[in-house]
Amino acid sequence: NLGKFKQKLSSNRWLAGKILIMLQYAISLIILIVVIVNFKQLLYFKNSDLGFNKENLIVMPVGNTPVSENYEYFKKDLVKIANIHSVSTIDNIIGTERSYRRYFYEINRIKKAQFFPQLIVRKDFIKTLEIKLLAGSDFKGEISSNFLGSDGELIINESMVKQLKFKDNNDAINKKLVSFQGNEKIIG
Repeated sequence: NLGKFKQKLSSNRWLAGKILIMLQYAISLIILIVVIVNFKQLLYFKNSDLGFNKENLIVMPVGNTPVSENYEYFKKDLVKIANIHSVSTIDNIIGTERSYRRYFYEINRIKKAQFFPQLIVRKDFIKTLEIKLLAGSDFKGEISSNFLGSDGELIINESMVKQLKFKDNNDAINKKLVSFQGNEKIIG
């Protein structure tokens, strides 16, 4: 009996060792796959077209600082410097936080409400980041305190054009969306 017990214990240890080795190989393979996927994502982010010119661009967080309170004076002083071509502001650095705004709209006579991601920007944002507009124009008026254009101007992206079921980018121009801020007009 003792011999059979030792033989069974020995075979159980051999099986347990084999399972542990296979488990180690599986974990190593999973880690290798994760590293490769992360590396490919980093290459994609580094080489992909972001839709704006990221070269020679300085991002300065100035929220809740005296600069934020005196933005117009700060901007006037910066554009006097020879190598500064344009200055604008944005509420959150692109790719970090997101804010949303709820819009009310109608598709095929069905009223809908949906939250869309938003960037709250000031005048010259399109010019500063050298963003190519596919239709419409940049903000025209001076920007009000809530950072929308003076007439509630909006610039939307192609994803929102599709979501709102416009025929194309040009079809979206001059259409109105309603938010809790009031009527807002798509200008670009």
